Parts: sequence; C-alpha cells; structure tokens
Amino acid sequence: MNSCARNPVDRVVRGIVLIVLWSVAFSSGESLVIAIPAGLIALALSIGALTGKCPHELFIRRPEPKPNALGIPEARDALLK
Repeated sequence: MNSCARNPVDRVVRGIVLIVLWSVAFSSGESLVIAIPAGLIALALSIGALTGKCPHELFIRRPEPKPNALGIPEARDALLK
C-alpha cells in the first residue's frame, strides 16, 4: 500500500492537515514536547503535499542506467535526467 499523495485531492487534504499541524507546532511554543514532533510531522507532510512524493523517497539513490551494447544513447536516458 502506498501512502504517498499521488493525486491532487490527496495533496490538498495533506495541505490542509499540515496547516493544522504547523499551527499546533507554533502555538505550543512553550511545550517543546509537543512543538518539536508536530513540527517534524508537518515538515514531512509538507514535502508530500508540495511534491507528491514520500519524504523517504528523497533519500533513495537510483542506480545509473547502464549503456547499451551498441553505444547508442537511449531516449529514456534524457527523460530520467
């Protein structure tokens, strides 16, 4: 099951949730036990809402495509860059 926001409705809902979480994080400035986790969760949700990707996808290294046997550049190589 993929929990990342892939369609526009999911991204809008995550945007609304992150506004609530950011407001909780900023309003509870005296209590760092609540403010820090709420801020971190809101940061992760804002990455998902703005880009449509899961936050952990930013740290995944994708392997370089291997050249084909003929040495002819492939069209998909230009699309992946």
